[in-house]
Amino acid sequence: MSYIPLATVTLASNSTSVTFSSIPGIFKDVVLVGNWQNSSTSSAGRLQVNSDTGSNYNGVWMTGTGSSAGSGSEASQTSARIAGASVGPDNAYTNMVTITFLDYAATDKHKTILSRFGTANRETQATASRWASTSAITSIRFFDILGQTFQAGATFSLYGVA
Repeated sequence: MSYIPLATVTLASNSTSVTFSSIPGIFKDVVLVGNWQNSSTSSAGRLQVNSDTGSNYNGVWMTGTGSSAGSGSEASQTSARIAGASVGPDNAYTNMVTITFLDYAATDKHKTILSRFGTANRETQATASRWASTSAITSIRFFDILGQTFQAGATFSLYGVA
């Protein structure tokens, strides 16, 4: 398995969203690796594909801190949840969030989106989401549903998986 760099965005200033567009449909999967800090410890990172704001996202999530655990599910959402959406009390950067879009170019199935992250001193999170569409994914938009901003210096790198 090879990771082919497609695009990297490094924010020069704070931004409310980051979008990758014109994603070529020539790979098996695409993977996004992100490292960002939000403008508040109260945040909720999300993503939308192909500008779809309909209630077409469903998912489950889990988190563990070593002393506690949590999980949940959501249905008929207008965006998909991203692991690592919350920032620690020290407002530190998350520890390399990884989001995988499985079979993103397939036009015969709904899309699976997996995300995960972990920090040495805080927690581990994972999400599994379904985008209820058979369209190929050609764009991905990241944002915070609570209106927080991604801080300057944040990086988002997109890779094709060959």
